[in-house]
Amino acid sequence: MWEIDIYYLNNRYISTKNVENLVNKYKRIYIIIEKHLFFHYFFNNFRKNYKNIHNFTHIKNNLYIKSELSKNKILFDNICGVPLDLNQRIAIITDNDRNLIIAGAGSGKSLTIIGKIHYLIKTKNIKESEILCISFTNETTNSLKNKLKKEYNYKDIDVFTFHKLGMEIIKENKYSVRITSSKKLR
Repeated sequence: MWEIDIYYLNNRYISTKNVENLVNKYKRIYIIIEKHLFFHYFFNNFRKNYKNIHNFTHIKNNLYIKSELSKNKILFDNICGVPLDLNQRIAIITDNDRNLIIAGAGSGKSLTIIGKIHYLIKTKNIKESEILCISFTNETTNSLKNKLKKEYNYKDIDVFTFHKLGMEIIKENKYSVRITSSKKLR
């Protein structure tokens, strides 16, 4: 089973959630093997791999990123007419459930977001309607919408501020919201 799960993770990015699921799935087996100290080749191999799962995934992910960088060089060389730097390319390829990207003003965060959306649609066959893009300001969301439409003709991608997304959820679910003044809350 372990080998099947590991094989399944070949040729794709192994997310932290994938690792967490594998660790939890095989934890009981690992504990039994450790407790009874089985010394068969299979058990020793499994025990070694289980202990080194984080190292294994780090190596596999680096190989995957390297492969994706070379396969998608042309795509990354022209996002809205601008070539992306290596850190932007790696941020786009990285496929964890949560990615924290810290960057200063004017460093290309919006360009990276556009690159990620374009990469998902072109290489991972994600539909436009399955993508939700959230940004902090109206100015940024409008800029993202315009660039996605103008550069790539993507019209069905939802781009919202956090506030606008909240309002859309409230509207869709027909929640009644009553706004009170801050004075009444104290």
